This record gives sequence, structure tokens and C-alpha cells, in this order.
Amino acid sequence: MREIFPELAGLGSLYRLQQEMSVLSGFDAINYACCINSCCLFAGDLKDSLVCPHCKEARNDGRNRPRRTFAYMPLIPRLLAFFLNPEITQKLMYRATYPRRDGLIEDIFDGSHYQRLLKTFVTIAGEQKQHKFFALATDIALGISTDGFAPFKRRKQTCWPIVGIIYNFPPQIRVRLENLLCFGVIPGPKTPKDMSSFLIPLVEELQTLAQGVAAYDSLNKEPFALRAYLIAAFGDMPAVAKLMCMKGPNGVSPCRACNIKGCQDPRPGLTTYYTPLHRTDRVPYDPLNLPLRTHRQTLERAVQIAKAPTKTRREELQRSFGINGISPLLTLPGISVPESFPHDFMHLALENVLQELIDLWVGDYKGLDAGTESYQLHPSVWDAIGRACADSGKTIPSSFGRRVPNPASKRHEFIAETWLLFGTMVGPAVLRSRFEQREYYQHFVQLATLLNKCIALTCTEQDIDEIETGFAEWVTEFERYARGEYMRM
Repeated sequence: MREIFPELAGLGSLYRLQQEMSVLSGFDAINYACCINSCCLFAGDLKDSLVCPHCKEARNDGRNRPRRTFAYMPLIPRLLAFFLNPEITQKLMYRATYPRRDGLIEDIFDGSHYQRLLKTFVTIAGEQKQHKFFALATDIALGISTDGFAPFKRRKQTCWPIVGIIYNFPPQIRVRLENLLCFGVIPGPKTPKDMSSFLIPLVEELQTLAQGVAAYDSLNKEPFALRAYLIAAFGDMPAVAKLMCMKGPNGVSPCRACNIKGCQDPRPGLTTYYTPLHRTDRVPYDPLNLPLRTHRQTLERAVQIAKAPTKTRREELQRSFGINGISPLLTLPGISVPESFPHDFMHLALENVLQELIDLWVGDYKGLDAGTESYQLHPSVWDAIGRACADSGKTIPSSFGRRVPNPASKRHEFIAETWLLFGTMVGPAVLRSRFEQREYYQHFVQLATLLNKCIALTCTEQDIDEIETGFAEWVTEFERYARGEYMRM
């Protein structure tokens, strides 16, 4: 920087700038030793370990220094600093002054989980405290998210940021960069084997915050007990599986919300599990009455796994339950399975369902054909649809989102935003009269209707019921088409 910009000739070294930033911000990162391959953090039960239990790499170098460190950014000092700023403190009062309207779902504070917490006394390590969740206007509601990404386009290394969201901020500003909390970045170069270990420093702070920390309210000019509760953790399915210590999408019990059992791919050499509702060897699952997991059941099963007498028995239980162990997140008050771990709309609907639909339509879905159905589109028809999608950008205002590329030739350019525009607005127009049978188009329009309901800023309780029953019907029809057993009326 000093070589490129002459006006920065007096800029200090990176080390000096970091020290000055620490002084100005009032806190500094805490460095923890972690595996050289980022398998785990040497904290909790692994605090004194000198070798990674996963890859067997040594913790320290020849000079007894950690070969790699994880820089944890503490939460408590930042929350305390927020309340020293009257303007920020006023913004944090949104949760306490949230104008809840009966029958409407407009924010996380309208959800059943948060509403139940308001009536519940906080319990820490089995001891019930004298205060309820969010009893004070200054109490903070938090969420966390994580995902792996490759910082370099031409390299395979990945890193995993752990990001926090403060729900006390109004929705218009809570996800702005300056209001998000970064607790640290798991450095990589590989995916962490034990994500839970990297959460231990945060969990320890949250346990302290659940009891209360001495703080000063600059808005009302008085001391108070600062409390904060983690109520949600979200991300794509593999990331949340790591947060919850679960087997994830390739396990026998892959779902984090229910106990549905997977069916293994019958093709030789494949171990992937799928979770269809229809089963040829048993009674089909009812999508409106799935065997849901419970918080207590999850903890009991995790303890049962931990107490398994042999490694073989432990692995059997892990496969059966879909659980690898006890996540430290589940020890926090405010966290509940499955309510605190919602499925991510972007990955589930936009980057999964819509893409798989197109794969089925063009005959490129894992070697499956249409069977006795006729939903596959002729290549010339699909090319025409693709051109129509690309041309639609000429007349759609940019305020609706970025232009939808040609899905027939440039699907690699699609991102979540363009999938949303295709699924809710462009698709229903360009797909009309393209299928041989009208029911396939109606099936897609039903999905577009449900997606639009999901992204509405305000939902009624009736809307929620319609979304639930609508997706149950849509998935049932989808499986009929995929099996080729749909009986036309």
C-alpha cells in the first residue's frame, strides 16, 4: 500500500496497525491453537492434547509453538461497547418495542420458539434462575451462521467464517456488514472435522451472558445486567449438520428436524441416502405428520452414543440416530431442537429444488428418464425457453433483480437471486404451454406460488398453514411424477 499510494508513506507496519486497532476498539482477538489442517480446536476436552485426534498431526512445532492458530473475536466486549453508544443502544431497543400484531408473522419475534422463551425461566447447568428470557429491554437475541468457501478461485483450500447476527437491530439494518459479528474464521485449508470444538469459546461466553454481565446503558445513563441468548443457528445442510454434530445429508437419518430414514442409492458403488415419502417396502411417510426430533430425545441419544461400551456399538448408534455426538450449542439456554435450526430457504428451495426440476425436465438428473411420464422438454423447446429468459431482461426493471441468464447455455451464471426471479416471475411466463401435459406446468406454478408466499414480508397464520399443506401436496405430486406413476384425471 505504501509503495502504490505515496500519501500513505507514513503508514505503520501491519503489526503496529493491528495493535492500534486493538487499542481503539477496546478488545483484541484471543488466539487458540488449532490443528494444522483445521480438523479441530484445542479447547474443551482437547485443551491439553498435543496431537490432533483426527489427522494425527502434531499440535506444536519444534519450538513448542502452535503450528496454526484460530483467532477468536470475543462477544462480550463488543456488546458492552454497543451500549456505550446512545445511538446504537436506541437501535438495539427494537426487540423490546417490537409492535407484534396478532395473527401476523413479520419477524423472528413472532415465531413460536421466541414466544415460548418469553414465558420460560432461564436454566443453566440444570439450575433454574430467577429471571425469564428477554425479561429486560436490554436482553440480546442472537443467531449464528457458518459455511465454507474458497477464497481463491484456482485453489481448493477452504475457510469457514463463523458469523453472528443481532436480532435486536431492526430488520432493515441487522444484516448490514457493520452490524454483523464475526467470531472468527476457521483457517482451513480443509473442512473442519470437529466444528463443535471451534464453538467452545463462543459457548463459554454465551453461558456467562445467560447469567448476566455488568454493563452501562448510555441511553438511560444507568448500570444494568447485560444478558444475551443464542436462539437460532442456520446455514446449508452440511454446515448446520456440523454445528449440531449430526451425520448430515448422507446419513441414514439425515434430517435435523425429523427421524425419517433414508433409502440408499441402489446403483453400485454409491452410498448416498435419499428420503422419499413413498416407500415400496413400508407405509409411506405422511408429510404433515413426520416423526419429529425433540430436544430431549436428541440429548438422550447423544449421551447414549457417548456412553457406548465399544467403538463398534458407538458407530452403530451414530448411523442409526444420525448423530455424531453432543454439540456444545445444545447446552445453551435458548437453543432447542429442531426449532433453533431452521432450514435455509436459499439453499433448499432456490439452489436445490429449482435446479433439480430443470435437470428432470432436460433429462439430465442422475441418469433418470421420465418413465411413463412426459414432462421432459425437447432440446429445441428448452433452447427457446432459454432465449426467452435471456430476452426478458430487456423489459424487466432492474429493481426486480439482476437479469436472468439463458438457463439452456449459461446455467453456471445463475446465483440465488436469479433463481428466485426465475422461479417466481420469469419461469411461469416462459414455461406456459411448453409441456405436453398441462399438469406439469400447473405443478410448477404451484411451486412459484408457494415461493412467493415464503418471501412475503408479512405472513398470516393462514398463509403459514397454506405453505405447509401446499408443499406437502407439491412434494407428493413431485414424487408421483418422478416415479412415473401419476394417474391423469
